[in-house]
Amino acid sequence: GQRQDLGSTTFETFEELREYCCRVAGVVGLASIYVWGFEGGPSTEALAIDRGIAFQLTNILRDLREDSARGRTYLPLRELRAAGITPQDIQQGRDGQTFIRMMQSQIERAEGYYQKSAPLDRLIRRDSRPTLLAMTQIYHGLLKKIAMRPQRVLRERVSLSTFSKLRIAWRAGHGTIHFARVARQ
Repeated sequence: GQRQDLGSTTFETFEELREYCCRVAGVVGLASIYVWGFEGGPSTEALAIDRGIAFQLTNILRDLREDSARGRTYLPLRELRAAGITPQDIQQGRDGQTFIRMMQSQIERAEGYYQKSAPLDRLIRRDSRPTLLAMTQIYHGLLKKIAMRPQRVLRERVSLSTFSKLRIAWRAGHGTIHFARVARQ
């Protein structure tokens, strides 16, 4: 996946993009569950890969403008053509209803990976769940913010506020205390 990023990156189909996402983020999800500890076997591993894909799809949507400026179009070219959008449209910041509809379908796909990987949360060792919870809430929160105004990604880097991140971290830390109490009972 990193080797692919060295050149100009494009994918014709979602299957090609999904393979890339597995290489750059799915493997991180897989490695993470081995560090954190988990229940289950291959089905839990598949959930971790799917969560990594959800995170990577979110990154791709957030970084659309920056990547385009570098000659990278991660969204499937076939889907862009079907929507009537070119990589040059993205690079030049052309939005409008066509762009918004295309983004909504990409957002729905990423959302689907968050939903599909939801069972992962309860399969991670209790003392490590807050880390996964915080990571997921940050990335998923970012996707939800993009969904509110998809055209923003053409003009700025969408991010969560420092306050939002601190609130997520506090809640995740609070969850650690809760998990510790539950474990002692």
